[in-house]
Amino acid sequence: MTSGVLKKPSKERIKFFTTDDWNTFVLNMSADTLPGIKWSYSNEAGQLLEPIIQRASKMDVQDFFNKYLFDPLHMDRTTLFHD
Repeated sequence: MTSGVLKKPSKERIKFFTTDDWNTFVLNMSADTLPGIKWSYSNEAGQLLEPIIQRASKMDVQDFFNKYLFDPLHMDRTTLFHD
């Protein structure tokens, strides 16, 4: 939550939650501060994990989390919400 993408006011957050493609929306946002400077809970910043993990691992995010997180922790009924 120190990505530089800060929590947006309600009017701007509605755009994020109502868009058809959250990843594209977030990737087209500009940062409010430099990364690592300020902590801010931001759904938009959390959404960045999906494209980052996909690009870095060349895996579907659900498959990545199953292999490296859910399966090792025996979380066999856990899934991710896909937008």
